[in-house]
Amino acid sequence: MTSVGAMLSHLRSQLGSKFSLSSQSSLTGSPVHASAAAEVAWLAPLIPVTPGKRDFLRQVDAFQQGRIDELAAAYDNRALARLVLLKVGNLLVSQHGFHHRHTQLAGRPTQIMLDPSNTCQLQCPGCVHSSNATAGYGPPGDGRIFFEWPKGVMPPGTFDRIMSDYAPFAFAAVMYNYGEPLINKQFPDMVRRAKALGLYTWTSSNLSLSFDVDGVVGSDLDLLTMSIDGTSQETLQHYRRRGKYDLCLANMRALVAAKRRLGGGPHLVWQFLTFAHNSHEIETALALAQEIGVDELNVVTPLDMTWDDPTVPIHKSERAGRYVFNEDRHLTSPAAAAGLAIDEAVCDGLLSERWVDRMDRLGIQEEPSRAGRATCDWLYQNVTFDSADRVMPCCMAPTTTQHLHFATLGAADGDVTNSDEFRRARLAFVDRAAYDADAPSHPGREPHCANCKATPTLNFPVNPHVAMQLQCLDQGRVFDAAAINSLTGSTPAGPA
Repeated sequence: MTSVGAMLSHLRSQLGSKFSLSSQSSLTGSPVHASAAAEVAWLAPLIPVTPGKRDFLRQVDAFQQGRIDELAAAYDNRALARLVLLKVGNLLVSQHGFHHRHTQLAGRPTQIMLDPSNTCQLQCPGCVHSSNATAGYGPPGDGRIFFEWPKGVMPPGTFDRIMSDYAPFAFAAVMYNYGEPLINKQFPDMVRRAKALGLYTWTSSNLSLSFDVDGVVGSDLDLLTMSIDGTSQETLQHYRRRGKYDLCLANMRALVAAKRRLGGGPHLVWQFLTFAHNSHEIETALALAQEIGVDELNVVTPLDMTWDDPTVPIHKSERAGRYVFNEDRHLTSPAAAAGLAIDEAVCDGLLSERWVDRMDRLGIQEEPSRAGRATCDWLYQNVTFDSADRVMPCCMAPTTTQHLHFATLGAADGDVTNSDEFRRARLAFVDRAAYDADAPSHPGREPHCANCKATPTLNFPVNPHVAMQLQCLDQGRVFDAAAINSLTGSTPAGPA
């Protein structure tokens, strides 16, 4: 995931300085007769000086209800206008909650992570699917760590609910985590559904399986990371246990051929994790990647996995980095946005509920501002779903010692991102004294976030990636660079 984030970050330089954070003075007086861009540029600076949730939500409600006609005329597409208004309105609300470090959030995450399949045909060390004695399944209480990871594929009903309830507000769908997504035969349809709700989509596959190549390439998937750590069967299988090198190679060639035949497709990234056993094959991989015609090769230093298998020590190669052969990286283009088959019924239903009414319906309470306190971006900008209907805060997996299963989709009404575990996890960062005082009433249910030492990188951060996706969805150029910058100029919060 780090390599994907690094790749997307490179896009910032291509777009220039218009997404840099500039200072803005507080504005007074709502620009009633101004454009939508001017109103956004007026609303965004109100975020730090308006700690009250209800006060700010009223302003966003007025903006959304009053700008439909303007955007519909600019886009010549009323459905796209509603979708963009949902996303821009939610971005304002979510940025407000993030700035003030609220523990109950009125807004929804800007990034969705989901596992189309909890199952994987490989057994890589350090993964939830490892077959080694120190990982995988087993009895708790024997001093070892065991992943809690039920197998299966994501049911259509689960995916539909995620798309209906969260996708219209978000900007990206990270369609992988610990499973092999292409095991799910509905994967191309899932991508098309996500694209219809304006999401940037990417996935990662080990390519050691047969799948519908034309279906994946033709689904409008934006990015496909191909995880192949070697250029021979012997080297590949040392880490990618049960991996099939010849099949990986054939699938890479087939994907490139399909892109050429269909006139487009996902950006193809070969990711090569470097270990002591495979670093001698980096040069061969570089030559092979260019010969096959993939778009780039990422040589990446992985996390240490010797805790699970001492035979796979990592290696920090001097050749680590991105090797780009084809500059076709893209977010959703403005032209593509104009032709999106948008789910208008979903957008209409969500836009009809005002933010203040949603606040009351979900019982979201006012709370003091804790602006400036360290926290975790994942708890505000992401929600993760697996194929067993579990809801988690980030890319980390639940274990017998890590409580990360914060909610169950469908188990309760309302927004799962405001479950008691999510609220307490945010509180642990921003007000430790209050968290500690509350802890005795939740014995045995301490969220892992309260003691987390990991610092995983958010895949699709607000600055700059959401900014770029918004610019692309805004195919009528309603929002200028100043307006987009005012919405997305925040910087990562960083760990406590």
